[in-house]
Amino acid sequence: MLAKGGKNAKQQANMASALNLWMRTFSFAPETFVGAEFSTDFDGHFLRFSDAHAERLASRTQKDRQEQIVQWARLFAAQSRTDSLPQSFHAALQVALEASGLSKAETCRRAGITPPTLNRWLTGPYLPQSCSMDAVRALAGALGFEADALLSRLPPLRRTRYSREEKRPPMALTAYGKRIQRGKAETPNYTLRPTKRIRVQWVDVLAFKTDAGRETADKTNTWRLKPLDRTGMRVQWPMLYEGQVCVTGAVAWNSISQFLGYLRLPKPSGQGIPDDAVDTIAWLAVPEFIRGFNSWKRRRAGNIRHRGLSTFLQMAISFVAPKSGWVWNNPSLASSLPTAYGGNDNEQQWQARCAQAHVKLKAQLKALTNEGKLTRSRDSQNRAASILNSAHPLKSLLRLVQALEANPPPPAHVRDYRAWIRDVLMVKLLVSNPLRVGHFSVMTYRPDGSGNLYRSDSGAWRMRFMASDFKNQKGAAAEDYDVAVEPSVHAWIHRYLSEARPYAVDADKNEYLLLPFVRGPRTDDEGVTWSRRDKSRARGETALEAHGLERAGNWSSDCLGKRIQVLTALYLPDTLGFGPHVFRHIIATDHLKRHPRDYLTVAHLLHDRLDTVLREYGHLTVDDGLRVLHSGVQDAMAELKASRS
Repeated sequence: MLAKGGKNAKQQANMASALNLWMRTFSFAPETFVGAEFSTDFDGHFLRFSDAHAERLASRTQKDRQEQIVQWARLFAAQSRTDSLPQSFHAALQVALEASGLSKAETCRRAGITPPTLNRWLTGPYLPQSCSMDAVRALAGALGFEADALLSRLPPLRRTRYSREEKRPPMALTAYGKRIQRGKAETPNYTLRPTKRIRVQWVDVLAFKTDAGRETADKTNTWRLKPLDRTGMRVQWPMLYEGQVCVTGAVAWNSISQFLGYLRLPKPSGQGIPDDAVDTIAWLAVPEFIRGFNSWKRRRAGNIRHRGLSTFLQMAISFVAPKSGWVWNNPSLASSLPTAYGGNDNEQQWQARCAQAHVKLKAQLKALTNEGKLTRSRDSQNRAASILNSAHPLKSLLRLVQALEANPPPPAHVRDYRAWIRDVLMVKLLVSNPLRVGHFSVMTYRPDGSGNLYRSDSGAWRMRFMASDFKNQKGAAAEDYDVAVEPSVHAWIHRYLSEARPYAVDADKNEYLLLPFVRGPRTDDEGVTWSRRDKSRARGETALEAHGLERAGNWSSDCLGKRIQVLTALYLPDTLGFGPHVFRHIIATDHLKRHPRDYLTVAHLLHDRLDTVLREYGHLTVDDGLRVLHSGVQDAMAELKASRS
């Protein structure tokens, strides 16, 4: 049997050794019949087996024996099947569906699952997770089969994802992800890489925009600087100025680099500007090119009128605005453009050109907004649509927490075990205090109680941030944030601080709460990963090193968010997997469904502006009105029925 499965002689001997160890652990004799210990009671036996040898065997040997026992359990499950369904879960489900004579829609109704879930289980590569076992049982019953007919074709629920043989399926793409993938294939690497001239200009942009004391500065045209250790994003060159970080600078450069990259694309896609002439921010003073860029972006987005179009226009307007715009204030930029676009302008001519561009760009923005309400090109909520559409969205987050808690790795997988403790705490904190992911990236803990996470005099855990830690500091976050942590999280905080965090990457060098347990790849100042083989590149400077700075040591918000997306995809199979920001949408939507029109409380929950909450969740007011209408219909029907009787 092992030989047919592709095991060589040494692997067969190791498998036999693991089985002998299993039998000695539970005092099984060779003539003992295999029973529930390899089926329904496998989880309990496996945990006792792991604990029994945790100190006796080396860590590597423990992992090998545990994985070999899991393989024995799979072999037993395969041999013990008595039905005629195929061995693959997906194929067995397809045959069972055909044999039942039910349609997919009727099957979903009887089993209480969604059509997307059934389709994923039918076609793969996704398998049901531990939190979906009840749904698998219901599905088998709806199709007229015993539950074990499908459950036996799944790998053991406990610890399967920690096996070295298991390969994680690729993350499913949303419509937005597919558009991005298609766009990259059509115009790969079209954005402009920074040249020496662009870098010089950008330093001057940062100096101008972050100067809150300049004559024309106000809260709408001034960019904020933050200390390096309070920045959740991965630091790149467009963000750094005088040892501090301007997150808005990176966002603005991303848009401008796309615009300049579009200009050098050959016609009809772009404008065909030569590479040696395109690397200047002065092109923002050419409104016809900006119109062409926005039209191109709109076509690439499937003709969606998304907010990115208006955001770029607003930024361009601020750059060329008379008196307050950086481009308007730098007439020397004219010389960086060809003559046809102002290359020979003097100061007055350049500023007049910028003023004219300002008028035309505002007209473009007005025309765009007059077409109707702008939407998102990328709607993160689509990844959790099945949850947001449910009657009680918060229940799904609680199921996520319970499923994650119930699936610890084998004790011998020390690093995975510690990461699991961190993951449970991280998800619980997101449910308890739905802040933006950047706050969890920079959250600190200090034993003296001076960190963001601290214990009050009563022993309860609390979380605090200064107003400057919020992106909407000039709006809703004008006051500091100091709130309680939900009590069920307290025990996991203690557990993480004692069992896991001391062993995280650079835990002894910083005070950040949530840390990775694997050191990620190093990147250069443009965010490009360095190859380990490229020794010459690895000797180069990162953006931080160029400024004489060192990494703060926090787990970046990008990496933290990707970890959350992996966990939600694993434990919430009805979704496509989603990041931390969707937690905020789920919690807000759940509250408004239970407390219609209580937008003020949601604003406090999210620490956000009331008008922002109304804009994002105003669609629920229609649902509230319909709920009242439907209630009225039911009351009227009851009265009519009573009058007839």
